[in-house]
Amino acid sequence: MGFGLGYAWWTYGLTECWVVVHYLLLALWPHPLVFDYGRDVIGTAREALPWALALAALVGGAAAAFARRTALGFAGAWFFLILAPASSVVPVSFQPMAEHRMYLSLAAVAAAAVAGLWAWLGRRCLPPVLLAACVLGAAAYERNLAYRDEVSIWSDTVSKRPSNARAHLALGSALALEDRNGEAAEQFTAALRIDPGDFEARRNLGLALYHLGRVDEALAEYRGIVPPTPDSAPLHFDIALALDQAGRTGEAIAEYLKALRIDPGDGEARTNLGIALYRQGRFGEAVVQYGLALGILPGSARVRFNLGMALARMGGIERAIDQYREAVRLDPGYAEARNNLGALLAGTGRVPEAIAQFEEALRLRPDYPMARASLEALKARGQAQPAGR
Repeated sequence: MGFGLGYAWWTYGLTECWVVVHYLLLALWPHPLVFDYGRDVIGTAREALPWALALAALVGGAAAAFARRTALGFAGAWFFLILAPASSVVPVSFQPMAEHRMYLSLAAVAAAAVAGLWAWLGRRCLPPVLLAACVLGAAAYERNLAYRDEVSIWSDTVSKRPSNARAHLALGSALALEDRNGEAAEQFTAALRIDPGDFEARRNLGLALYHLGRVDEALAEYRGIVPPTPDSAPLHFDIALALDQAGRTGEAIAEYLKALRIDPGDGEARTNLGIALYRQGRFGEAVVQYGLALGILPGSARVRFNLGMALARMGGIERAIDQYREAVRLDPGYAEARNNLGALLAGTGRVPEAIAQFEEALRLRPDYPMARASLEALKARGQAQPAGR
């Protein structure tokens, strides 16, 4: 917390008048509960006036009770003093209101309410208190259902705070992780309607459109991020992916290089750069990039596979075989690596080993036509060989 977080101190203070009163109302009946209230603030003193008057009365009453050294005064001091660091004129980053900030202060409210009922009704308060506990317990159980996964809690948040751009962004990200890219794109678009300058929302919208195959729209979103943020390596990587898919390999290479200048340790960017260079026939440069990628991702079967392809095109057959063997060791279910390994083994006369690799590739992928054709050709060639003496 502190100044310089994008809030004026007086705007934040006016907003906290509503916030503190709202906390107390939620303590009486906790509905609706919201996971993330967003960055909305009260902008005018007139709008905040009713809440400021209510808060002034509460603070004044608590101070008077505390001066008389009453239990209620102690509870009031407990409530306001513990809440004060987050609910004052000193802004807190991310959101002016967060229900978890009420937890310690809530204990004072609950204790005062129960003690007050006991002082007023004695044992007669037990039935209503037990009933309230059952009702609130059921409400807590229902509320906790919203936390079963990210999509659920952020959907709940968006339904209650539709003006919260961050909630739309988080829901879109959760949907994207479930490959629900169409729905994710809708949420990212909603976030941008609220905050057109949101870098993450625009970048994620571009990524969702890319996964939907709408490459030109994805590139338009990426290009709409102006100016680029200092931490733009992921953005250049995403642009490169889209350009690659659009067949603009030269431009994709330039974007991968920009990403790597910012983040030289990005193994995925180095691997994809190698693949793009390979497609342009620049096999030696591709091998260099794969070698650098292996220094970052030594356990990547994908890098080994691509390195094997580049080495084979350069005539390094035995080195390529070694890379394919390592890819298969790292990922025994890598059918493409087994097929390519089989092809090189067959080309160097190691037919039984090649047959074994093709058969395993077909076991993994029965609909793999290349492996089936190679296996049938090898078997046919073996049957056509004259019997040895």
